[in-house]
Amino acid sequence: MVNKIGKLAEALSTNRSGAPAWRSTRQAVEAYNPTRVIGKDLSAKLREHFFKTREAFRRQIDEIPISSRSVRLRALDRMAVRFEDMGNLLGAMAALEQAAKEMGGAYAGRGGAVDLKPVAQRAAQPGGGRSRRDRPALHGG
Repeated sequence: MVNKIGKLAEALSTNRSGAPAWRSTRQAVEAYNPTRVIGKDLSAKLREHFFKTREAFRRQIDEIPISSRSVRLRALDRMAVRFEDMGNLLGAMAALEQAAKEMGGAYAGRGGAVDLKPVAQRAAQPGGGRSRRDRPALHGG
């Protein structure tokens, strides 16, 4: 949150040409946030404007599909399956790792569980569990 306030203060402190329009600090911007101690005495008009703007911003974010965790997880699931079908187990594992991160760090062995069954099934198939070194060379060398 602090970083966002700093970026907002920086963005508001320059005009279109990049020249300084006015100087602002994080504290000055934060004074217009009625949810903060410094903004508790904000006028009713500004308080209403703040909450209307915040609600409009949240509605806009909700309309962007990728901002939804379930959409991101479905995409990662499709990627993991596609990587498995191609035999790219490293790519599949990377997609699974990213899905675990999306779920809040639920890594296997840390209290959470990641379903690795499709990867394990592929590895159990004939030739599926061989490492790169065990495979025949394609370049003849």
